[in-house]
Amino acid sequence: FTKNKFPGAPIHVGRSRLASGSPLHAIVINNKVSNVCSGGDGVADAEQVCQAVADALQLPGGPSTVLPSSTGVIGWRLPADTLCTQVVPTAVSELQTDSVLPAAKAI
Repeated sequence: FTKNKFPGAPIHVGRSRLASGSPLHAIVINNKVSNVCSGGDGVADAEQVCQAVADALQLPGGPSTVLPSSTGVIGWRLPADTLCTQVVPTAVSELQTDSVLPAAKAI
């Protein structure tokens, strides 16, 4: 995690997830929008995306088992609705187990 004095919403949510001691089943990473200093409710946006991922993957532990991560421009609000309705379903349908390189390159 960042050592920044002003961590973004995904950091707050992620630290909370890890502190709970519960297992994690998925990580959701978005790029281009950091979800930091966005003027909106970044925690709610991160939680909304985690819920969409948990639903799409049918995770028994729900959104608390999804770790959010964001990288990108500071000050832009995360387009949570678009991510939940368009991006998450597409990403889940294209999951594969051959390599993590496509995900790393996309970040």
